[in-house]
Amino acid sequence: MTNKSIRFYYRLAVACLLVLGVVDVSIAVKSALSPRTLKTTAAVTLVTTPVVKPVTTPTVKPAAPKRQMIVFTATWCVVCQQQKPTVAKIEAAGVKVWRIDIDERPDLASKYGVTAVPTYVFYDGDKEGTTTHDAHEILKQVENL
Repeated sequence: MTNKSIRFYYRLAVACLLVLGVVDVSIAVKSALSPRTLKTTAAVTLVTTPVVKPVTTPTVKPAAPKRQMIVFTATWCVVCQQQKPTVAKIEAAGVKVWRIDIDERPDLASKYGVTAVPTYVFYDGDKEGTTTHDAHEILKQVENL
């Protein structure tokens, strides 16, 4: 075999590895300069760079809870601490409760327009969220459902 044919097959091999995704472009360009580089870098790349296959997601998604409540609270809020037992009753009634501290997540507080704590946003299925500052109002709604 002549040097010319060796270089041809070498470049063909690099092109195949590039198309298969085993070697990235920078390694392919470097290895095109000398056949010795392909032997060393391609061996390392084959071990460290796996071919990524697309991940399929399941077609059936788990159903979200029908009744959910977002509780905007703060550790320094006395009223929030007083209404904790009422929130626990709401949660015991089967409502999924999401507790958000406004000091830790001010971005969510501004997104939901929270101006005072405690603020409760109650979602019943696909209906629009009900916003209140009194957990007892939501407990009445939950008990009436």
